[in-house]
Amino acid sequence: MSNFTTIYDELINTTLPGITGFSSKQAIPNPYDLTDNSFGMLRDGYGILVGDAVESDFQLLKETWVEQEISIILTEALRRTSHNVTPLQTLTKSLVEDAILLRKDLLNADQITIPSSIERIDFVNRTAIEYLDLEESIIITTTVNFIFTISETI
Repeated sequence: MSNFTTIYDELINTTLPGITGFSSKQAIPNPYDLTDNSFGMLRDGYGILVGDAVESDFQLLKETWVEQEISIILTEALRRTSHNVTPLQTLTKSLVEDAILLRKDLLNADQITIPSSIERIDFVNRTAIEYLDLEESIIITTTVNFIFTISETI
């Protein structure tokens, strides 16, 4: 098993559920295709997206270091009904606040358990709010992008 698997499992099982405000969130089974998930999971959800990996400039004898893109997608959903009074602006603010808390907690080593194979975590950016307009609901998302510098023993 690689260190990536250890880190990924740590993120799914411990780190993300322990982030401030994430205890009430649902883990999204398919974050790559949001329409493949139930409305309940998207109402207040998150998922991990794995991006590109490149060799890091950082090298030690008998170890290789990889800069792995790892992104966390956050979702809020709103049902289209005549009696739903939750304004879209309220959900947008909530989503941005969740992204800020995620960034703060993930970059604070005192807040999370970081495997020793992570050299560092860098915040890259947060995407603009995106709207997925479905027949019965509106889903809004933002993605918080990080670079994890991970060591692997050769």
